[in-house]
Amino acid sequence: MFALENASTATLELPELKMELMPVETETAMFDLTLSLQETASDITGSFEYNTDLFDTSTIKPMARHFQVLLEGIIASPEQRLSDLPLLAPAEENQILLQ
Repeated sequence: MFALENASTATLELPELKMELMPVETETAMFDLTLSLQETASDITGSFEYNTDLFDTSTIKPMARHFQVLLEGIIASPEQRLSDLPLLAPAEENQILLQ
């Protein structure tokens, strides 16, 4: 699942009461794999939530790097078709091709 939260995260203030959003820590993944992105005024942050029966840190970290390479490719060449954009860093692609 992919989720992008770009709704206003402004702090709600009422007389003598101040409310703000707080992150919720979960113990159980609702889906096998979820990538959640939150847009703020200055940046975008994200997190992966995953079923630990199917994934572990050693599989999620490369997935996060591949997503970063994809985003960098989109920024560098926004006119490119998604299927033509890279997922692997040049060093990783070279290593796979040589093996």
